[in-house]
Amino acid sequence: MPREIIRSNPNWRNEFPRYDIVLVRIDPDLEDMRGMIAARVKRFISFTHDATRMVCAVVEWFVPYGDGPDPITGMWIVKLEIKHGKRVIGIVHLDCIS
Repeated sequence: MPREIIRSNPNWRNEFPRYDIVLVRIDPDLEDMRGMIAARVKRFISFTHDATRMVCAVVEWFVPYGDGPDPITGMWIVKLEIKHGKRVIGIVHLDCIS
């Protein structure tokens, strides 16, 4: 089974912060980026709810810039989501990260 490493480290190699970007599945019926949203992982957290251990990530959300992929690169462009001058954050279960 393949596995990925997602880094969220405020002091990577004692030099600089490293917060990886991930894709979070928001609609399993849509195959492309329309069914996902980009997020920057800031922290990993876990807690117990009704005797079930929940493993989650605290993320900063990104929003698409435009209605589709860039015509030159074919890649989606995203920008940090800001509301009232502050970054929008959320909590997602690790199973939702693609």
